[in-house]
Amino acid sequence: MLQAELAGHVIPEALSSEDYLTSAAFGLLKYVDSRGFWESVFRRAVCVGPTGERIPGRFRFTEYGRAEALDISFWQRYDDAIPDLTVCFNGHDHPLVRVLIEVKLNAEKGDAGDPDLDQLVRYAKLAARLSTTGAPTFLIFLTPGDPVPDIRETLDLLIKEPNAAARIFGLQWGDLHAACLEACHGEATKTERQILSDVATYLQKRNLDYFSGFHRVAFQEFSPRSLLSLSGEPLFKRIRLPEITGIKRIVEHANE
Repeated sequence: MLQAELAGHVIPEALSSEDYLTSAAFGLLKYVDSRGFWESVFRRAVCVGPTGERIPGRFRFTEYGRAEALDISFWQRYDDAIPDLTVCFNGHDHPLVRVLIEVKLNAEKGDAGDPDLDQLVRYAKLAARLSTTGAPTFLIFLTPGDPVPDIRETLDLLIKEPNAAARIFGLQWGDLHAACLEACHGEATKTERQILSDVATYLQKRNLDYFSGFHRVAFQEFSPRSLLSLSGEPLFKRIRLPEITGIKRIVEHANE
């Protein structure tokens, strides 16, 4: 469906669907094995510090070993928890890092202040349960806007959970778009570059890229003389008024 949307065949009902967006973008990205691309994605993730401050660039999945295989599962069930994506970076014969990704487009993460309805609370606890000494599990909250306020709110509900702040990271769709563009010029194969280019174009069409400023529109320059003659015709013409007999006689009489 991504190709249909790129070609202008849009399904209006799908534009507000998080599941459709997740499937369209990551359904292609699961075939990108480029280490550089995934490093570019996750190094853009931010976390929240002890006093609520934003901390960028803390997530380095390469610290846990060199991944030899990538596996992405969609809506995998873990008892009562079903994150949108489970991304596993695997070594030769064992998992290295697991990343749970919760995707948002227009919806909220749950009722503020209620740990039973907060999805990030549920998935952060799941990440803690899945983590092992040799293969940690992290949670990434992927949103159109700034994820940090929601993460702060969730951490307030997880105050009794050890290392919760070290497990939860935030990304924006604009980060994914930027990583796709960057990896197009890296070590990716020709096929991977085509995938990355398509996903980047798709996210841009969905207005999920970062605003890069207004584009300058080239206007034709006009000289004062050219303004007086557009399309070969004078802009202003001298119009001869029709003669009115009565008025003409009055004027002639006044001049005698």
